[in-house]
Parts: sequence; C-alpha cells; structure tokens
Amino acid sequence: MRERVGRDGVGLLEEHILVDDGHSGSYLDRPGLDRLRDLVHERIIDVVYVHSPDRLARRYAYQAILIDEFNRSGCQLIFLNHTPSQDPEGQLLVQMQGVIAEYERAKITERLRRGKLHRARQGVVVSWKAPYGYRYIPRQGEVAGGWEVNEAEAPAIPTLFGWVRDEGISIRQATQRLNASLWRPRGGRPLWAISSVRAMLINPAYTGVCYYNKRRWIESDRTDRLFRKNRKTKSVLRPREEWIAVPIPALIDEATFTRVQEQLKNNQAFSPRNLRREGEYLLRCLVSCGVCGHSMVADSQGRHTYYHCSGNVDHVSTSMPRRCPAPLVYAPDLDRLVWKEMTSLLSSPETMLEAYKQQQGKNGLRGPDVLEAELQRLDERVGDVERQIQRLLDGYQSGFIYP
Repeated sequence: MRERVGRDGVGLLEEHILVDDGHSGSYLDRPGLDRLRDLVHERIIDVVYVHSPDRLARRYAYQAILIDEFNRSGCQLIFLNHTPSQDPEGQLLVQMQGVIAEYERAKITERLRRGKLHRARQGVVVSWKAPYGYRYIPRQGEVAGGWEVNEAEAPAIPTLFGWVRDEGISIRQATQRLNASLWRPRGGRPLWAISSVRAMLINPAYTGVCYYNKRRWIESDRTDRLFRKNRKTKSVLRPREEWIAVPIPALIDEATFTRVQEQLKNNQAFSPRNLRREGEYLLRCLVSCGVCGHSMVADSQGRHTYYHCSGNVDHVSTSMPRRCPAPLVYAPDLDRLVWKEMTSLLSSPETMLEAYKQQQGKNGLRGPDVLEAELQRLDERVGDVERQIQRLLDGYQSGFIYP
C-alpha cells in the first residue's frame, strides 16, 4: 500500500494509517473506521486507500453507505485490487465484490459452527472459558484441548456444595464464607460476588459433564437494543435432544448436585424477601390448587391477604392452555381452619393413635413405618454433620481455613 501511495505521489502521514486489528468488518462500529470517517467529514484527507472492498466493510449495504459518504465529502476512494473507475462496469465490480465478501463471511461462520459441533460430538471441549475449579489446556499438535482440574481451586467446589447441602445456608451466606476463606475469584477481584457463587451452584458441569449447543441466540424484542451492532442479544434454550454432552473430570457427585438444587429452591420459596408480610402466610408453598393441581401462591391486596393458583397468574409458565378458573382464597380463613385442625389433632390422643394405625396400614410419604423413617432421617442428618466436621478439620489442616 505504501508503494502505491508513493507511485501516486500522495503525501502520507503516520497518524493517518488506520488499522482495525481484532474488529470484524461486519460492523460499522470499529475504532479505525470511525476515525477515518471523522477525517473525511472534516476534509482533512482527500484520498482513501483500501486494500479491497471487503476490507472496508463485509456487507454490501455498509459499503454503499461509506462510498456515498466519501463521495459527498469530495474524497476519492481507491481499492488496490482493481483500477478505480466511475463507469457502470467499475461500479458493478465493486458491488459484486461486496456481495461476494458478505457471502464468504456467511460461509466462514457456517464452517466454524459445524466444525465446533463435530468436535463436541467427538468428546472435545469447545469452550476455552473453563468454570472455577478447572483450567483450559490448549490444543497441542494432534492432542485436542480440554479442561483439567485446577488443584488450587478445585477444593472450593465440594466445600461450597457441602455447605448448602448439609446446612441449608443461603447463597449470601455461602458467599460470606468464601470471602472469609483463602479461595479467591479469578480476575484479581478481592471478594466473591453473589452472582458468581450462584452460577457455580447451578452449574451441572461439576458433576462430570458439560453441554455444548445448549442455547441459541435470537434477536431481542427490547427497544433499547435496536441500535446495537449485534442484533442477536437474547439466548434461549434449545430442545434437550440437541444438547451435546462432553465428559470432563467430576468434582462432585450427581446426588450432591440434585440435593443442592432442591435446597436452593426451598431457600428461594421461604426467603423472607419473598414474603411481603412476613409471618402472615402460614401455608406458603404448602397449598395446592384443587382445580389444576398447581401450587397456590400468597399475595396481599391492600390490607387483605389471599392464596391464589399460580396457573391463574401466568398460565404460560405453568404450561396450561388457559388460566385456571379457581377463585381466590382468603388467607386468614384458610390459615385459621388448618391451624384449628392441627391443634385438635395434636391434642387428641385417640386421633393420633388412629392416624398412626392408618399410617402403618398403607404407604405414607416416608414409608410404611413412620418411626423407622424418622430414625433413618436422623441417621442421615448425623452422617451429614460428621462429614461437615471432617471437612472443617481437613480444611484447617490444609490451611484453607484459619482461626
């Protein structure tokens, strides 16, 4: 390019050499191109040299905008790969090159997508961004890259999941414990964020499998994103059968992950912040609709509280064709009725004995024998506490926990 400028006898300043390294030609929002358009608009430069039309822009519509903008400012645009011409044939050549460049970009994108799908089906981790506890090993020759366990970070994962599984603590409390430990987040940040800890607790990759082709990007219907350079700013889940499972080293077992997900749901359901009037919803998350079977949610309307079917609020999220017709139930009346029945049951030995005999005669929620099931539950709880004590001792001896 310097040789061509020299042959044409055009003066060239170093500050007028503009390069957009690392920016795609598919967008107009590029630092070098913005600087060039400012120079042309201010009539500081008279001639613009570009290697080829696809280096100016990858889309023909963008090329037409830029060429018209340069012409209106009286700036000559020269492409090095062909002789400039203002006749119809020359303009047609430029247009054809722009269309071909856009086609080539679409082909490159499609080849990259299919190549990643093929590698994922071969069991190769495609993503270079490994979650906390793993590190990405780049490809070396014929050996494919992948994730391996990061020995410095990995002990934090079973410890974090163990806190939630055994003690039922919230994500905020787990974040506070991580901040008090020796484990630190990536990126040089001094403290953990609640959003980062939540992302770790709901990430199924720690069970030994990560998924590729899990989401697809679509255009968002938000009006505040109409002028973004990338229109596809919203992702949605693909059907489960389209996910590609890639095995990786496991840091926790499947049972632990499942119990933690259940505990997180319980924490969310019974969180005080979800109670607009704390203490007034006795049967929150314990009542089901008699019409459709979905859970009843509590709500307050002025000074009064009601239970209403979740299918009546949003029938789409509950996978119902239409709203549930069940009416509202006045919360104090239902709470008073249930409390009365519970107190009468607990204060009557004959009723308790009859209920115990009925429980022995049929399978209950916990099994044919209530006492046996309760003993088993207590044994599991004792085991959880013993494991918790052992983890604390291991962490203290390893230096991860200090007094």
